[in-house]
Amino acid sequence: MISPRITAGIVVLLLISVFSLSGIVLTMWAGPLLTHDPTTLHVGGKITNMVNVPAKNFVFETDDHQTLNFRCGDGCRASLTHMQRHVNEQAHTDVYYRQGPDNTLQALYVD
Repeated sequence: MISPRITAGIVVLLLISVFSLSGIVLTMWAGPLLTHDPTTLHVGGKITNMVNVPAKNFVFETDDHQTLNFRCGDGCRASLTHMQRHVNEQAHTDVYYRQGPDNTLQALYVD
């Protein structure tokens, strides 16, 4: 027969596991909803060229081989060194953006 202390320990471990997993799932679900508004769009692909380095504007090739030009203006959360590393390594990149005035694509977050 299992002692009450072992049973209590198992129950506590199960409760911690359930609450931890619930928190992780809730964060994964609600995180993007809290950080981006409904007008924010997402695209995946590779940064092919940095056009205007101080301004962090860049040319982007999507996963379906479309070429897009992004502006990284005010409110753009992107590190120039991180973006340059993605160019050098040809790493997959996710860009969250909005369609701006004159149909320009304004990057909000680059990772």
